[in-house]
Amino acid sequence: MNKPTATGSLAQTPFCELLVYALARSLCGSLVLECPDRSKHALLFQLGASVKARVDVPELRLGALLAARGSIDEAARATAEASAHEALFGEQLVAAGALSSEALQVALDEQLYEQVAWLARVPSATAFAYFADTDLLAQWGGEPRKLDPLAVVWHAVQANPPKERIEQACQGLGDKVLRLHPASRIGRFGLGARERPLLDVLRMKPQTLGELRGTGLLERNALERLLYVLTLTRHLDTGELPLGVTGHTRQVAAQQAPRRRASSAEQVAAPPPPAPDASEAPKDERALRRELSQTGRFAMREEIEAKHRQLERLDYYAVLDLEQGASAEQIAAAFTALVRRWHPDRLSPELSDLKEVSMRVFARMTEAHRALAHPASRQEYDRSIGIGEVAGDSEQAQIERVLRAAESFQKAEILMRKRDLEGAERMAALAVAGDKDQPEYAALFAWIRARKAGVSEQALAASLDVLKGAVAKQTDNVKIRYYYAGVLKLVGQEAAALREFKFVADNDPSNMDAARELRLAEIRRQQGGGPGSSEGGIFGRLFKRQ
Repeated sequence: MNKPTATGSLAQTPFCELLVYALARSLCGSLVLECPDRSKHALLFQLGASVKARVDVPELRLGALLAARGSIDEAARATAEASAHEALFGEQLVAAGALSSEALQVALDEQLYEQVAWLARVPSATAFAYFADTDLLAQWGGEPRKLDPLAVVWHAVQANPPKERIEQACQGLGDKVLRLHPASRIGRFGLGARERPLLDVLRMKPQTLGELRGTGLLERNALERLLYVLTLTRHLDTGELPLGVTGHTRQVAAQQAPRRRASSAEQVAAPPPPAPDASEAPKDERALRRELSQTGRFAMREEIEAKHRQLERLDYYAVLDLEQGASAEQIAAAFTALVRRWHPDRLSPELSDLKEVSMRVFARMTEAHRALAHPASRQEYDRSIGIGEVAGDSEQAQIERVLRAAESFQKAEILMRKRDLEGAERMAALAVAGDKDQPEYAALFAWIRARKAGVSEQALAASLDVLKGAVAKQTDNVKIRYYYAGVLKLVGQEAAALREFKFVADNDPSNMDAARELRLAEIRRQQGGGPGSSEGGIFGRLFKRQ
């Protein structure tokens, strides 16, 4: 086996931070962990994403997980295990008709999530060794999975929050005003319903850590855990590009996969070398940060595009990245800094295609500075947007409306699960009325109305239009895409609905409803009916083996 590129222990670098480091460096290689009991486990990275794991724990084997979930019976499990030397266990189940190919893909994703969670919980005395450009799992399991690396990081932190690191991160935040990075893709973390209201408030108005605690939206540990992950991945605005937002991170490029394949005899065969002194960290971490700060072309591109998208919704203060109570000196200093950074003539050659966009943004910045630089014009502008003696009350009222809307939305989701459509529709209507800027609220409302008995074709068409608009605003939102798929199915656009259900199943393995729709479609196809029943149909194209 080749010598490791880096070694250490989880006492010095928690497992979740190893995942973040791999993502930041787009690592391709194998991470081997040896626990104090001498058991050895491995995780394979491709372009920084966790794509395969070998965890020496019987209950995390695919057969055990499927049996525990009731997806297969013991007879099917025993038959497949007896033939596992001929083909992969999952493939045996599919061949025997005990499991659909779609259910297998969902189960394999769930298995990798469970394996990552288990690795996150191993003792801190566990040693690790990283082998760059080496696939130690080439002869183990099937094809690499395509989990979103941001969701994997969140899953690992949820499984075992590193308390000391979280405390350090929150102490570092101090009284800083926190805001989400314009390029942040929060939806990709797979956060739960209880985190969303707090993020809605943070989107609406930047807050300090103390102010976020004061909202009471999340209990203290959950809030600090969330901020730790957002800070670690730079989705809280630090001036650097957030991790995982460039390119289509769910697609792992085969040509950039680890180059060396280990023999079966080498697979996780040797223990990692002894851990170095606890003060030692991966040697190139500081170099990475210098590189990112010195060559910020990608970050600048993201920033320009994000600023341009939001331009019409930002007031003059937000355009200049200022709080509404900024002093005249702060306004002058902010504009001077923005001129140096944003002037179209200062764009690097790699960003020349954004010059026109940059000119529009810079023109708005100049306009904002002109209005705010002089006391008279600033006072007039403040009156026009409702800033004055009662501004705090107005802002607080707005926050309260957002919180009430978020609460109504959560109630609507609960009532939907209880099949109380009437109550769900009432709560969803309140959510939309309280916060019209949330596409997810409008999408749920449209979905509920489309499902009502006796709904007219005109009402269905109206719901479909609302959902199309919501998808356009939040393309990666799996809930919106699921609602959209449901209405497409209701209006008879089954091929389009299947594409949407497949997107949901690929991006949210926990959505069993989407997986069930795909299984039903497969059954119809096998019986000779429904979309994709012919070999070249849409279903065949969607599910052909890669």
